[in-house]
Amino acid sequence: MDDPREDPGTLRLGVVSYLNALPLVRGLGAAPEVTLISDPPAIAARKLAAGEVDVGLVPVVELLRHPELVTVSDACVGALGPVDSVLLLLRKPPEEVSSLVLDPHSGTSQVLAQLVFRDLFGRHPQVRIADPATAWADGADDAVLMIGDPALRVFHEGAPTLDLAEAWRRMTDLPFVFAVWAGRRDLVVRHPALAGLLERARDRGCQELQAIAEEEAAGAGLSAGVVRVYLEDRIRYRLAASDRAGLDRFLELARPFVHGAENDDPCSTSSSSASTQTR
Repeated sequence: MDDPREDPGTLRLGVVSYLNALPLVRGLGAAPEVTLISDPPAIAARKLAAGEVDVGLVPVVELLRHPELVTVSDACVGALGPVDSVLLLLRKPPEEVSSLVLDPHSGTSQVLAQLVFRDLFGRHPQVRIADPATAWADGADDAVLMIGDPALRVFHEGAPTLDLAEAWRRMTDLPFVFAVWAGRRDLVVRHPALAGLLERARDRGCQELQAIAEEEAAGAGLSAGVVRVYLEDRIRYRLAASDRAGLDRFLELARPFVHGAENDDPCSTSSSSASTQTR
């Protein structure tokens, strides 16, 4: 296995290649203790499970899939109310949806989408996993889950959407936590300074949101103003007590999906790509 570290003594951090992660990782690039490896969330999670990175900013559902993982710090990606980047694109009212395409890039959002349909709208749509942009353009399914920067662009283009973080707030009156820094318990114990490093990077990033917006907007296909509002007003970066309560509640509800006791488990969909893209 190729190792991107110049110094084998550094920790390999799996980071997420989305705008909402930049405030967490901006201050880490110059840290000699770590090497950053950037991927979409599901790939970052796979690399963490395979030992290809030591710590990862991963979808929270991975805490259920891999019980050896623990949270490393109080830095996170979450939201209370609308997040604008984890969306159901709708061709029908949610109460009428019978087919749902799941974005392959986050197992957490896959489970959340199905929880929202079940608990908020009383629906159990047939699910498959596919590229969301292609599925939305094809028009064959009633709803499409899209996450990350592509979803943020679609939201600002005015597509008919349901925001899943807002739906979660309606269901629970709690914040939703999408991603946390996680690592194997034994490694976290051996590196007690890591939590502080990640939290200081988060604090620095949160002081530089305007700069991040100005630097990253063009590449994301958005205006600097849109990106700044997104980073400042939509995303929560610290696990406060209410965020931990929301995380605990989601993990409780998600457990049957992850461990196969729920018929709507995204890991057992009929999609031919499911076995390789949801884990």
